[in-house]
Amino acid sequence: MYTEKIKRQFAEHVKLRGYDDQYIDRQEEREIMEFAVNQGLTVDEGLAILVRVCQERNYTLERDIETRAFEMLTQFATNDGKIDKKEFFDAVGIMQNMSKGKLSEVQCQKKAKQIVLDNNWQIKTGLFGGEPDWFKKI
Repeated sequence: MYTEKIKRQFAEHVKLRGYDDQYIDRQEEREIMEFAVNQGLTVDEGLAILVRVCQERNYTLERDIETRAFEMLTQFATNDGKIDKKEFFDAVGIMQNMSKGKLSEVQCQKKAKQIVLDNNWQIKTGLFGGEPDWFKKI
């Protein structure tokens, strides 16, 4: 019974944190999860409530944006072994749209570039991939 009260209060805390902008970035998510643990919830319980509340309220988690970008870029990299400029910027556009304006185009480009670098994917440049140094300029 006591745990259910804590869970309800935590859900209300999550609703409040996302109320203004319907967006929860990585730092905010960490603070929310620390609050959950401090209230006596496990990380798994807190994360489950966080995700549920975000789905119910149509709040966007930054982690979901990064996951979607990873999925898109993975598909692009798998198609022909390389990611071209159009594919990259398609992923950036989706990220920016999902962020509801909370992430700038430059922020999305940097996040997408980091995903590419972390996964050692090849970039298509030159004749059919766009300008030769487009990826380095990000």
